[in-house]
Amino acid sequence: MTPPQHLHFFTKKGIVLLLEGNGFRILTAKYQTKYVPGGRILYQITRRLGLKLKLSWVKKFNTFGVPVNLFDTLTILAQKVS
Repeated sequence: MTPPQHLHFFTKKGIVLLLEGNGFRILTAKYQTKYVPGGRILYQITRRLGLKLKLSWVKKFNTFGVPVNLFDTLTILAQKVS
């Protein structure tokens, strides 16, 4: 991960336990699918292979996105129990 954007890491179980331990009832807890631009995928693959592409090539692949679930975006809906 890349600081300073990612300074803390939590598990789904840990967040649920934290909320429940503080008087919340979990209504839903699910990981989100997001669309990753094709250019980003191409960039990551070529970078890991040690290849360098011209930025113009990468931009051509940004015209579409691929739905992926990397299990890194968690949405929880919880209700405070009185």
